[in-house]
Amino acid sequence: MATHEHSVELAGVNLAGRNHVCAFFNTIDEEHRVLGSFYKDGIDRGEKAAYIVDPEDREEHLKRLAEAGIDVQKIMDTGQLEVVPWTDVYVRDHRFDQDAMLAAVEKLIQSGTAAGYPLTRLVGHHMDWLFLDKPATYNLVEYEARLNHVLSKYDDPVICNYNPSKFGATVAMDIMRTHPLVIIGGLLRENPFFIPPEQFLDEMRERRSDQSAEILRLRATVRDLLALSIIPEAWVAREPNAIAADLADLLIGSLKLDYAFVRLCDPIGCQAVEVIRGHGWKGFPEWLQQRFVRFGPVSRTEIVTNVGGAEKSCCGVVIPIGVNSERGLIAAACDRSDFPSQIDQQLLSVAANNAATAFQNARLINELRTAQKTLRDQEHELRKARDELEIKVAERTSELRKSEKELRDAVDTIPGLVWSALPDGSNTLLDRWALAPWASRPSAPGGAATGLELSGWSFPCCLPVRIGRLATLS
Repeated sequence: MATHEHSVELAGVNLAGRNHVCAFFNTIDEEHRVLGSFYKDGIDRGEKAAYIVDPEDREEHLKRLAEAGIDVQKIMDTGQLEVVPWTDVYVRDHRFDQDAMLAAVEKLIQSGTAAGYPLTRLVGHHMDWLFLDKPATYNLVEYEARLNHVLSKYDDPVICNYNPSKFGATVAMDIMRTHPLVIIGGLLRENPFFIPPEQFLDEMRERRSDQSAEILRLRATVRDLLALSIIPEAWVAREPNAIAADLADLLIGSLKLDYAFVRLCDPIGCQAVEVIRGHGWKGFPEWLQQRFVRFGPVSRTEIVTNVGGAEKSCCGVVIPIGVNSERGLIAAACDRSDFPSQIDQQLLSVAANNAATAFQNARLINELRTAQKTLRDQEHELRKARDELEIKVAERTSELRKSEKELRDAVDTIPGLVWSALPDGSNTLLDRWALAPWASRPSAPGGAATGLELSGWSFPCCLPVRIGRLATLS
């Protein structure tokens, strides 16, 4: 039974017993930037760390932990750190197994307690291929809902990491519904879309049986499309065509449409992208072209009847995004008798405008990243030029020292007096021939005269400076 005796901070926020968190990260860099202190804090406090990772990323994760100041090899040898390949935990008989996964998570937590650790910080990275298979995706989100029951017995924090570029908005919504807390854009938030596990599992059973009542459908749809106020952050780093495709898939899946057309464009940015899903309005491209020739851009919502042709009776709706559809438009068709209802139109409009914002943000983010790359390249070139300059200075300094030594050696080999002094009379150069006449004076140690011994002596009139100033060479 959870006691909430242990205080755990994540991204600067005290979890206060809410120990099931989903996190959306596009890269390992982003993950360790946000969770690095969470990882290190647990190790420093003597807690156990268990990570479920992609086997191909294992060494990279260990490297990042070491860079954070963690003695990785030591804590792995003592058992404080356990890094498990996801194939050893998630998969049974080549498929994702909910029961096996739940048992594995509970075993990891219990083994930490049995070993004397106050808490186990568990971080799971989910397999990308799961999202390519609809039944596997259903299994995953049902597992996440059921995990809340398991974790209610413990204080140990569990973070489920997801890469939002690997799945669409519909899956992201289901993932968010099963976690009380969510990290999006590097920030930890209270998740307003979380619903109790039993309610979510009931909806999943209805979804699997395809017998959901209209009220459940509308409730799920409202949640899906309102959640788009957060999803644009999960679309960070997505390509524009992927954003448009996500929106089209979300509309088809949530509103049960027969046809969805999405056009997104940025008035001052990249080229428009278009995505079509379904076959309920095969003549829409031609209709849109004729509509544009006759009346110009779509400036308001338009409802079009009998768009399915002889095969199917469908009604369609076209909703502009922005003034005169300058940011794009969406079109939808469905054979429901009440389509498009006022709710349908409002939901379509909310979805379209949020996707258009994400599309525009994608361009701005791309420009920012391009500028950052250019800056990094320039910094690299500056560092390279500085390093080359330092090498050249060092080489030139060495050459000057070598030349000076060669000069002194050459001067010493010339049978003549070579002497140099500054304006204040201090000597800078005196060759051995200048001292030779006094080399045998007995008062000098070893028979050689020093500058002090030469005090009072002078050279011929051509060099009237007193030899006494040679004392500065001693």
